[in-house]
Amino acid sequence: MTALNERLPESLALTAPRFAEVNAENPAGVQAADDALLDYLLRTFVEPPKPRDVESARQPVVRRAHTVLRRKAVSTIVAAARKAGLRKEDLEVEAKVKGRTREWHLDLRIPRARRFLQHVLVLPEIEETYHEAAALARIWQDIRSRQRTSSLTAVFYSTNGVPKSKLKAGEELLAADDIEAVYSAQLPTHYGELLGQQKLPRGS
Repeated sequence: MTALNERLPESLALTAPRFAEVNAENPAGVQAADDALLDYLLRTFVEPPKPRDVESARQPVVRRAHTVLRRKAVSTIVAAARKAGLRKEDLEVEAKVKGRTREWHLDLRIPRARRFLQHVLVLPEIEETYHEAAALARIWQDIRSRQRTSSLTAVFYSTNGVPKSKLKAGEELLAADDIEAVYSAQLPTHYGELLGQQKLPRGS
């Protein structure tokens, strides 16, 4: 016991009764080695407790993954506009627009076409995609309470191959608030229509 106490902090030193109590936990009265007892004490009194919620460690990873996807979605929307022939000066990225409750930021604004574009992530859990669509619809309601002269295109952005048939409810949800829904692969056609309708000049 003396040798063991020399390896422990003073606050954890064992008295004879406590040493006997710990030692009694060993089968058949066999005295445990000092190293085994030291390990027991460190685990019991010194090491921090294991986290109770093992899922919590996953949440920051999920948030980071969503952030990466959002950046890719915005990049896709802007790149498709430039490739379709829209000039840089005709585009406003991360556009600010005032609603009734606050100022919002949407991915892209084409002022001369009076058109905003905003991505909706298509996530493996399809319910989360519906939540994204519902949130965008509510934001658009807030914006339209201040001004009704612009239009909004929601761009479904997916990297996981979710079939369009599963997104029908999301499209209907957006349509109820006059939000046009397209898929990222349809952006060239969508921009082409905007160029034709508004007679916007094409970039070189």
